[in-house]
Amino acid sequence: MLTLAPALVLLPVTVPLMAQPSVAQTQNLQVEEVERLLEEAWQMTLQGQSLRAIETLQQSLAIAQKLQARELEATALYEIGFNYNKIGQRQQSLDYFNQALAIFREVENRSEEAITLSKLGTVYKKIGQPQKALDYFNQALLIFRELENRLREATILNNLGAVYDDIGQPQKALDYYNQALPIFREMDDLSGEATTLNNLGKVYNIGQPQKALDYLNQALLIFREMDDRSGEATILNNLGEIYRAIGQLQEALDYYNQALPILREVSNRSMEAITLNNLGGVYYAIGQPQKALDYYNQALPIFQELENRSEEATILNNLGVVYLDIGQSQKAFIHYSQALPILREVSNRLMEAITLNNLGEFYRVIGQPQKALDYYNQALPIHREVGDHSGEATTLNNLGSVYDDIGKPQKAFDYYNKALPILKEVGNRSTEAITLSNIGFSYENQGKTAQAIDFYQQAIKVRESIQGNIKVSELKASFASQQVGAYERLINLYSTSRSNAVHLNKWSRFDRFFPC
Repeated sequence: MLTLAPALVLLPVTVPLMAQPSVAQTQNLQVEEVERLLEEAWQMTLQGQSLRAIETLQQSLAIAQKLQARELEATALYEIGFNYNKIGQRQQSLDYFNQALAIFREVENRSEEAITLSKLGTVYKKIGQPQKALDYFNQALLIFRELENRLREATILNNLGAVYDDIGQPQKALDYYNQALPIFREMDDLSGEATTLNNLGKVYNIGQPQKALDYLNQALLIFREMDDRSGEATILNNLGEIYRAIGQLQEALDYYNQALPILREVSNRSMEAITLNNLGGVYYAIGQPQKALDYYNQALPIFQELENRSEEATILNNLGVVYLDIGQSQKAFIHYSQALPILREVSNRLMEAITLNNLGEFYRVIGQPQKALDYYNQALPIHREVGDHSGEATTLNNLGSVYDDIGKPQKAFDYYNKALPILKEVGNRSTEAITLSNIGFSYENQGKTAQAIDFYQQAIKVRESIQGNIKVSELKASFASQQVGAYERLINLYSTSRSNAVHLNKWSRFDRFFPC
């Protein structure tokens, strides 16, 4: 199950900047050669030939440096960084963007400075360092407002919303998206409008699926009007994600299967791989682990071919999740252990924390609670460091679950009670209900029936509040069917004062939501 962030609107890359007049007059032929190479490399970039583009850009860079043509040099550096980012080599990307940034500041090119700041924010978002992403996006926002560039201002607002959504602050995400949307409409930017509608749908996906469906269907109409097949496939995937989240798994499969041939038609290999991953996630959810493994194993070589290390590690994680659930714990451990060093190599701190969480789950399942605690305690400070409040609360919940397992209910309560206010603050109602259920289960194990009933009732109330936000009766019925277990435990407690409840745990996984 793949963590896919809400969409970032990519700022247009400036292709290529004209040389300073003095350089053009004295060394015209060499300047023209640099410009020709830059244009040639840009065409390679558009065709997905990033490695060839980088080779060509290195040639243009060498000439520009010899000429001391600083803006041409900065443009070449920027384009190299852009291509390294495309193939998932994030550290190289950061190195080149930072070199470009220094030159754009030196020559006082404020517009290009802001664009480069935005790209740095984009890379830090992708490698799971949201606080750095926010810092760079906010620097870019100030410059674009100073330049009165409304379209790029909206782009940055959208990107800020995406980061806040990543770290479990949906209200802040909504604030930024709702600032971006009217600007895109004012500027008649249909693509930006549709992307922001998609992102709003992403936020409402948890807890208000009908609103999410409304936003996504608006976005789908726009992409179809634009004949943007890739955007259309993106929305079809995200519609599939919403139906998956509310338990309408056949509908989810239908949407994913509509998206897949379109992505193959437009040769979008990265999104094809993510769709294969999403299909694997649904088959995992409906109890067909072998089919899930088949789809994950189709996605894995595509990400490896694209040299997209973060997503490769995500698929390895997903394979580990399935293997653990089907009792092949050693295979799960192997896949998690392959994922972890990759994530550390690419400095993806957020996914590193998720992998540590999954390793904690592995050790809990095989009956080594101390090792489980060790891994959860490694994950917890990383979630805090990157500002991932939802992940922090999930890890606190998981720590509580282990202490429940080893018969230390007071410690379990301490962790559950730390998790609850965070979950309420970030609006993660689903995990809030799980934590309330875990507290109820803990009380039940201690024979404290009245307290157990109270917390099960609170959990059911939260789940019913989520259900109440679903307007379509068929979807509401599906969501209600997911709550049967909690109701049964409550009924059993009322009638027998005990039950054989299944221990609920919330393990960090991946949300499968497709960025535009």
